[in-house]
Amino acid sequence: MGKILVDTQAVVKTADDIARYNQKIQSEFDSIVHAMNTLQRNWNSPAKEKAINSFNKIKKNYQDSAKNSRYQIINNYVNSLKDVVKDDYVAVEEANIKIAEGYK
Repeated sequence: MGKILVDTQAVVKTADDIARYNQKIQSEFDSIVHAMNTLQRNWNSPAKEKAINSFNKIKKNYQDSAKNSRYQIINNYVNSLKDVVKDDYVAVEEANIKIAEGYK
């Protein structure tokens, strides 16, 4: 039977990247809310309520505090990736450190 080799460091890095992007999306929502609140005072248009409601619906689906919000689903995925490789990753890194110390 063939072996599948997994670069655990790459998995951890990918998980960290996904977590960072997830947090960036969350921060961008906050920036948009701030901009909309500022704009809202001067925005006089029939499209105003529709635009605000559409944005709020998207934001709610992403940030809702429920367990199945998109933010939480992505966060759970990141944690799952890290949990799968963490023990092997730590063991390999500790072995690498011991090997490197032998060359000092």
